[in-house]
Amino acid sequence: MSHNLNISRIGQYAFASRKPAWHQLGQITGEFMTWADIAEKAQLDFKVEKHALLNPFTMQPDGFGVFRMDTRQCLGQVGERYEPIQHQRGFELLDQIIGFQNGAHYEAAGALGKGEKVWGLVDINRAIQIKGTDDKSENFLLFSTSHDGSASFSVRITSTRVVCQNTLNLALSQKTQRKFSVSHRKNAIARVDAAANTFQDVVSNIEQLEERLNFLATKRINKESFLSVIDRLFPSKEDQVRSSKAQNQVAELVRLFESNDNNAIPALRGTALNLLNATTEYCDHFRGTKTTGDMTQKMARSRSSMFGSGDQFKNHAMQVIMESAESLPLAYNNVGNSYSSPVAVMVKTTPKDNAIDRVLSMVEI
Repeated sequence: MSHNLNISRIGQYAFASRKPAWHQLGQITGEFMTWADIAEKAQLDFKVEKHALLNPFTMQPDGFGVFRMDTRQCLGQVGERYEPIQHQRGFELLDQIIGFQNGAHYEAAGALGKGEKVWGLVDINRAIQIKGTDDKSENFLLFSTSHDGSASFSVRITSTRVVCQNTLNLALSQKTQRKFSVSHRKNAIARVDAAANTFQDVVSNIEQLEERLNFLATKRINKESFLSVIDRLFPSKEDQVRSSKAQNQVAELVRLFESNDNNAIPALRGTALNLLNATTEYCDHFRGTKTTGDMTQKMARSRSSMFGSGDQFKNHAMQVIMESAESLPLAYNNVGNSYSSPVAVMVKTTPKDNAIDRVLSMVEI
């Protein structure tokens, strides 16, 4: 049973140092490893090459393919301008992070499919704390690349909330919302080498995220802001009712917002951070995702959450909620008042012909 995890005759192509990797099929080890150890234990010590593909009828070149050299498998068809970047270069950058940051270490690494996507995770040893609470997030540096032309060579920060294991990926630069990314084109390797210094300042990026999350924790979600966020995350055409699928998605997000992780951190209840946490929990644990082959729904959701549309949804939610929070009032825990659910207010006051009212009325308050 492959579950789209790259498995060889001698073992699984993934490992995790303290717990299973996010795809739940990693090898377990109690050691914090170097890249050399990862290459051996996760079976990532292979290289790729680009070669012309021949038309079997004309015996003339008909495109190009990227081949895995240890198995001679074609990982994907690419264009003439495609330039392979060995994934070893990404792990060399992660090695630099471990050298820069005291206590940093490899957490996980693996390959998906036949090896067409390779990724690695470094624990940066710098946690985020929400002031006045026990809410803590651990931070990692995630490297990923593809050998089939489907994705760029990229590095980004991944923040994992301890209380619920939700993840949020963000950029390495304070000036942009985009991750560090290099496409597989001319001079790609030179551009990767030139950007190595970007990773030396990773802690300042985490401090920026900590500041943003603490800001969201001070802002109270009200009826208007909740409706605005929902409308931007689940847009519908003007004067049209949301589909049943979209209504169910909204209802799930509302439920998670009201739950506040079973009120694990009461001080966050009803805040903008509560809403952001609900969106990440929705993506990581409940959002429907298409599966292919024998991939499980859980595996497909995890892959989407880390590398695909789920990751895009969470980053969009972060942007939308941050913009909304600028004009929000202070949270109740900051002004000494009691909590009143914006969802309860909406169910009671939103006009009955509003599509979102039908969704919210399905949720127990």
